Amino acid sequence: MKNRLKLIISFLFIAGIACAPNMKQLAELNGYKSQAENIISTAKEKIKIAKEKGAEKYSPDNLNSAISSLKEAEKYYNDGVLNHKKSYKIAKENYLKAIKYGNTAINYAELAIEISESAVKIEEAEKAIAEAKKAEAEVYASQKISNAAASLNQAQQSFKSAKYPESREFAQKAIKSAGEAKDEAVVKKGNIESKLKRFEKAKETLTESLKKNDLSGIIEGVKEISAAESDLLKYKIEISEKEEEKIILKQSLAKLKETESGMLSLIEKYYKAKKDRDDAERKVKSAREERDSLKEKLEKLKAKTATLVNELNDLTGKRNSLIEK
Repeated sequence: MKNRLKLIISFLFIAGIACAPNMKQLAELNGYKSQAENIISTAKEKIKIAKEKGAEKYSPDNLNSAISSLKEAEKYYNDGVLNHKKSYKIAKENYLKAIKYGNTAINYAELAIEISESAVKIEEAEKAIAEAKKAEAEVYASQKISNAAASLNQAQQSFKSAKYPESREFAQKAIKSAGEAKDEAVVKKGNIESKLKRFEKAKETLTESLKKNDLSGIIEGVKEISAAESDLLKYKIEISEKEEEKIILKQSLAKLKETESGMLSLIEKYYKAKKDRDDAERKVKSAREERDSLKEKLEKLKAKTATLVNELNDLTGKRNSLIEK
């Protein structure tokens, strides 16, 4: 019995020695171990970056797959370490599986990063276009905002086709075009508002001149309104991106010049007629006053004559009385 037990122990000892890795195999295992450690470390860093990029929102499935693969890689790595000096075969298998799952985790994490970066860039483009439209870029920078919208559409299509670098490139173009459209719109809108203020001020001045019945002020007011409106139309022609619109604006500008000339002529005729009427009214009034004055004098003369007649009659009566006596 004792001899049998010794044989079993000897067999197990010899078997253990036979499975334990030799120096060459240990060196090989050290290489696999180092490789697995580097890959697991890289996978952890990639997953961290993916989370920072918003993968939990934009690519949760890929992020979760990366995390799951990393856990598998760590499990096999730990098993490899456990068997590193015990069994070359088992340790190698575990390290290789750790490398495999680690690379899978990296791939999923990198895909999550790609998707997240593209999704964020598209959102930035959408926001930039919305801000440009709020600044009335559709009115003042229609070509640039159209370019931005076209680039955004291409970005979205590329995203759907999983062409993520291309998607980000188009989204960046959309952001650039939208920013330019917004800046252009702000400048042009500011210039338009400035010219409109001039026009409104001219209207106020003209209104005051009309209240005062100031002919020279009215004429200058009409000229200033026409000049302000002409300046506004010329600027609109300058910034317009549509030929049809330019034609209409040019026609309006030509009509404005004709209207100004006609209006000034009418104003001058009106005030000349008014002056003539006022002069005639003054003459009529003067004639009436002269007539009334003469009438008054005539009445006084009549009264004086009547008094003289009465006095003459009294004298005649007295004379007759004296003669009879």
